[in-house]
Amino acid sequence: MISIVGMPGLSKTTLARKLYNDPYITHYFHIRAWTYASQLPRKTDMLLDILRSVNVVFTDEFKNMTNEKLGEKLYKQLKGKRYIIVIDDLWDIGVWVDLKMYFPNDNNGSKVMLISRLKEVVMHALPDCHPHCLLFLTEEESWELLQQKVFQNESCPPELIEIGMQIMKNCGGLPLAIVVTAGFLARDNKAQESWKQLAQSVSSYIISDPNQYLDTLALSYNHLPRQLKPCFLYLGAFAEDEEIPV
Repeated sequence: MISIVGMPGLSKTTLARKLYNDPYITHYFHIRAWTYASQLPRKTDMLLDILRSVNVVFTDEFKNMTNEKLGEKLYKQLKGKRYIIVIDDLWDIGVWVDLKMYFPNDNNGSKVMLISRLKEVVMHALPDCHPHCLLFLTEEESWELLQQKVFQNESCPPELIEIGMQIMKNCGGLPLAIVVTAGFLARDNKAQESWKQLAQSVSSYIISDPNQYLDTLALSYNHLPRQLKPCFLYLGAFAEDEEIPV
């Protein structure tokens, strides 16, 4: 059992994806599956997500299967195989309790990874497992990330370093805030005045209140061209973590 814990924006899912798609991982495990729990978990959808990853041929009978039948089918498909299953955005211990019976333990190196912003949930689910708790970036790491996202392979111009450092500090070491802010800076004309205006917009109290990271995301919407704002709002019609068929 593996678990990754941290507040929103610390790149838990990004880290897990890097591991999940690593060539060694794809070669070592016979089956890889990824599903989302979210705040309103849908057990049926989660079981189907995992079943799709084991190359099950879906027929009409699946439409009428109970969760118990889907779980039994999943258990049979995983039995004897070396698998890694990721359950992302876990909020409730009950989700893990409902699913774990369908993951056979054949002592063959199979893994289950839980990703959550709630350490107490993970500790309750895995009392003998030490969660990997993601930390905020240091100022050095934050500055390196900001420069990389804004200037790619170049360094920050000397006249922008002071205000750039201030913007970086306002992001509070939160990778999401840095990446979102860097997106604005990269699109801008890299003028001192416009950077100063943005510095005033970036929340400086993200760490003190975890919900304030939403203020940084709100900047993304506020800076969208007028014709793109309805497109962005349209995505609200989809359920959280639902794949959008395009």
